[in-house]
Amino acid sequence: MSEIKNIHQKLQIIQKKVGQLAKTEENKFQKYKYVSEYEILKVVKPLLDQQNLTLTFSDAIIMDKKDQEIVFTSDSATNLYFKKEEKE
Repeated sequence: MSEIKNIHQKLQIIQKKVGQLAKTEENKFQKYKYVSEYEILKVVKPLLDQQNLTLTFSDAIIMDKKDQEIVFTSDSATNLYFKKEEKE
């Protein structure tokens, strides 16, 4: 019988398999190299599939009623919270 893994264990497996990606793209204006989104997805998507995980994208930014924190939602099941800095 295979062990049932939680999402953290599954992501850890994927992270170990991905390893280091080569920076093949270059931002000539700011003079730095980077890994393109396409190259990352080419490696990560099959690994996600092996673990029965799905990657979704969204750029929704929502302010709460008190205007105290910004909520970046990556999908309907996951919310990442960032505290808004107070101005002095």
